[in-house]
Amino acid sequence: IHSFVETKDYCGEFCEADKTFQNIYVRTRNSGSGGGTITSSFQFDKDGTYNSFGSISLTEGTGLIIAKVPFPFGSGGVTGKTVRLKFENNEINQDFRFYGAKVYYDEIPVER
Repeated sequence: IHSFVETKDYCGEFCEADKTFQNIYVRTRNSGSGGGTITSSFQFDKDGTYNSFGSISLTEGTGLIIAKVPFPFGSGGVTGKTVRLKFENNEINQDFRFYGAKVYYDEIPVER
């Protein structure tokens, strides 16, 4: 079974401004059914191409898991106006619980 959660395009407080996206924190759960992984990906500025964050391991413990996931383009983050996130699991007999994600970014002032 292929389960996934896909967000809408997120632009923060000011959609016209570029942002340097740093990382996200993902809230998920391992209910003790054996763990597994959640694969995560993102796209910027509605370009239609998903880029991989990598996998979030559910074997680190049982219960609520808060995983820090950095954007994979170096320590400076990556720049865009919007970001769309996707979290997936296609493992048989594994729970898939997703409670949310918090995106951290720095806004770049708009020149007028």
